Amino acid sequence: MDKSLQLIGRFTVIVFGYGCAVLAAGLFINILLVATISTLPGLIDSDLTYGASLGYTSGLLVATPFLAMIIGYFAFWPSVAIIAAGEYFRKRDSLYYTLCGLLTGLLLFFSAFQNDKKAAGEMMMLMSIAAAGIIGGFTYWLVAGRRTNTPSSKETPDNQ
Repeated sequence: MDKSLQLIGRFTVIVFGYGCAVLAAGLFINILLVATISTLPGLIDSDLTYGASLGYTSGLLVATPFLAMIIGYFAFWPSVAIIAAGEYFRKRDSLYYTLCGLLTGLLLFFSAFQNDKKAAGEMMMLMSIAAAGIIGGFTYWLVAGRRTNTPSSKETPDNQ
């Protein structure tokens, strides 16, 4: 019974970590989108009083979960494979999750965009999606990856 409760708890932490990772990646992509329309300096410099920047801040807060849902939808199956491998091999280091996030971002980019046209905008989008994957992987590690398959207190030998 204790082992099944540990598995349910670990599954809950994994799902919560994945949700935090896609929210962080969605926030990063959303900030990049806001920065492309040249409103980010006004958003940072303001003290969030009622004015023009309040609309951008609330728009950023509203659009981020929707962008995170899109990212979570497309990155689900690669993330399941990465998380399962990390749990099986007991990977606890941040390098594993950030590199896997980078690979997931690259995989999603190359599966979504045709490679017949090379443009500077496409390269910028590649770097943005790869950076969002790195941020998502690191966020997952912060929330759920550091305690991957840690032994319970009953399984650890006593230091006597």
